[in-house]
Amino acid sequence: MYAYWEGFVKASADYYLQYVSMQKLPHNELASNFIAMCIKSEISALEQSNKISNQLRIVDFFMNDITKRSSMSFKGMVNTKSNLSSAVFQNIVLSLGIDYSFYQTKAVLIDEKLLKSRNEIAHGNYLLISDSEYIEIHEKILEIMEHFRSQIDNSASTKAYRRP
Repeated sequence: MYAYWEGFVKASADYYLQYVSMQKLPHNELASNFIAMCIKSEISALEQSNKISNQLRIVDFFMNDITKRSSMSFKGMVNTKSNLSSAVFQNIVLSLGIDYSFYQTKAVLIDEKLLKSRNEIAHGNYLLISDSEYIEIHEKILEIMEHFRSQIDNSASTKAYRRP
C-alpha cells in the first residue's frame, strides 16, 4: 500500500506541475507557490552563500523577468525523500498550492500506520497485520489519494495555478 501511496502522490504532483509548466504563463500570472519553484535554484544558492551576486539574481528576477514567460522546470521538483511522511506530503501539497486542511487529521495514519509499517518491513522486521487492519488502512489511504486527485483536477480546471 505504501508503494502505491508514494508513487501516486509523486506521479500526480509531477503531472500537475508539467501541466502548469506547459501553460507557459508569464511569471506574474502564476500563483506565488509556482513563482517560488521558478526561482528555487536561486534561493538555494542564496542559502548556501552570502554572495551579493546570488542576491542580485533574485532581485533581477523580480525587476526584469517577472513579466517574461515562465520556463518552470518541473523535473525533480517533487521529492518524496523515499519516506513520504505527513510532513513531506504537506510540503508537496503546499508547493502545489493546494489546501492541506483535509489531511491534518490523517498525519497519524500516514506516519504511524503506513510509513512506520513500511519501514519496519523494509528493515527486515516481521510485522503481523490483520486482514481487517489492512483493509482499514487501505480504504483510508485510498480516500486520501482520491481527495488529492480531486484537488489536483479542481486546481487544473479552475486555473488555481494562476495568480488571483
